[in-house]
Amino acid sequence: MMLALLLSTGAWACEGVPTVEEVARTLEEVVRAPEPATVQVERALQALQEAAACLEAPVDERTWVGLLLDLTVVRYQLHEDWRAPRTAAAWARPDLRLAVGPALAELRDWRPPPMEASVALPHGRTLWLDGRARADLPVLSGFHLVQGERCGTWTSVLAEGDGAEAVRGAWLADCPAPGWGAVPRAVLGTGVALGVAGVVLASVTWALAQQTETGAVPALGGQPLEAGDRAALLGANAAGWTAGGVGVGLVVTAAVLRAVEVRRGRRRP
Repeated sequence: MMLALLLSTGAWACEGVPTVEEVARTLEEVVRAPEPATVQVERALQALQEAAACLEAPVDERTWVGLLLDLTVVRYQLHEDWRAPRTAAAWARPDLRLAVGPALAELRDWRPPPMEASVALPHGRTLWLDGRARADLPVLSGFHLVQGERCGTWTSVLAEGDGAEAVRGAWLADCPAPGWGAVPRAVLGTGVALGVAGVVLASVTWALAQQTETGAVPALGGQPLEAGDRAALLGANAAGWTAGGVGVGLVVTAAVLRAVEVRRGRRRP
């Protein structure tokens, strides 16, 4: 029940958030409008930020490139920075050619800057840049959707301008050393508690059994234990040592589980 609740938290956060396809259709309508309004574009970009963060798989490249081109046209008409989305579209589809009229000839003829300083991804990380799988990460210059798995967590983020380089830096940074997971931590706690309790029980019952054997030392309430109680005490003593052994086994198991966690963290950062 608790696990299902935790797993559904992300779904609740994304409930009602528009999809990338819905945002793309909104931008298409804005492009077709006689006079695109800045407020419409701002709302679409806000919705796009939310949609990008809720993506659980690589975005469809064709849909994303079409969205970038529509955003390029709208920003050009509004005299805003249209080169950022145009650059991202060209990087994703280098063979792409815009079929536009004379009024948008600058968009058709403009050539984006080349990719610079690509760095190979650390081992085990996956990356989709604007819907295209890559084994390296260039300097991000434009309006980019960066998706993939890093440090064991799926990430989908929209980055532009100064924020784009911050995203790049985070993607190439070393993963922090993971703490103990819930399962090995619980196993360790149980093992320690059981081991300590078992050793205490075994020690006390052994001491009492020795008193019963000699009959010389009163053990409880000033009354000496009867000889027949020795068998019960020895049984409890055996149970104590068994519990202690199980506790030690659980501690060893917790250490093994922790080692597996660390190894997975190194192989799949």
